[in-house]
Order: sequence, then C-alpha cells, then structure tokens
Amino acid sequence: MKHNHLSLNTIGGIIALGLEEKEDGLILSRLTRLESEKLVKSMCDTLNSSEVNINLLKNDDVLIKEIDGSFIVLVNVPKADRLQRSIYLNENIMNSYKRSNKGDYKCTLLEIQAMLRNKEIKSLDSYIANNFLLKQRH
Repeated sequence: MKHNHLSLNTIGGIIALGLEEKEDGLILSRLTRLESEKLVKSMCDTLNSSEVNINLLKNDDVLIKEIDGSFIVLVNVPKADRLQRSIYLNENIMNSYKRSNKGDYKCTLLEIQAMLRNKEIKSLDSYIANNFLLKQRH
C-alpha cells in the first residue's frame, strides 16, 4: 500500500490495479471479478489498519471496471491537505514517502519537518507582520 500513501503526500492521482507494464505499453493482467474484489478488500483492510496513520479514501474513490472480460481496479487517490500530512507507514513518521516524477522516494527529515510545520492551524504565512513597511523602488 506504499504507493497509495505516496500520492497522498504529493499531488494525489489515480492508481490502476490489474494492468501490467510491458515494453510496448500496458496490458490487462486478466483479473477476475473475485480477484479484483479481494484486491479492494485487502487494500481497504490495510488502509484501515495501523499500517497507515490516516485513510483519506472514500468508497466513491474505488471503482472496479470490466474491460474485455478482465477487471481492473481504479483508485482515485486524493491529495492530503496540509493539516493531514504527513501520511506515513507502520506508526513511524520517518516512513513518510512522496512521489516524484515516476519514482517513489522516502521523505527527508527536512521535508517531514516542513509538513509538520505547515500542519499548524495558523501557518506562518498567515501571520500579519506588524510595523512592516514596503518601500516603493524608483
């Protein structure tokens, strides 16, 4: 389930399960309806366990679709807002990941600290700077 939680810390997105990537493109893995339903159940069990600190998926975010007699699972992964980040694994905030381009990377300590700092109800950007004067440049 690492891939689901990765997208949560970055931009969100759609995950398609039941496809295989080959040199010439994507092909159907030939999942049956029962296999796709078991895949959804396993994903939901994981997301609602202590393996992930928060589950942002709703029932509407998961869809089983039939294509040419094979089934795929489409998962709309929402982006976690700043108050929900960091999403992490196994009750350890150091197990926070992010998606960058096509790769999955463990967040650095600085990235985790930035997410926690931005988690404040009133972020640093929302404070009014008293006695601050902007001078016009000529």
